[in-house]
Amino acid sequence: QFVVPLGTFANPDNARQVRNRAASAGIKSYTEQVTGQQGGQTRVRAGPYPSRSAAEQARDKLKSLGFNDEIAFP
Repeated sequence: QFVVPLGTFANPDNARQVRNRAASAGIKSYTEQVTGQQGGQTRVRAGPYPSRSAAEQARDKLKSLGFNDEIAFP
């Protein structure tokens, strides 16, 4: 499965805003709690998608909205 990273945020409100923006474009997303050098952070990812092609389509849609254009494995 593939995911599209949307960002990692120290402020949970910023993560929520990114998820809402993705949802308004019809993109499903989820969050993960991670610990980085700055302490606890919220990682936001779109997906998971069953194929690279599906992730690329979502990435292109997200890119047109100003999101990052990476694709990663969960």
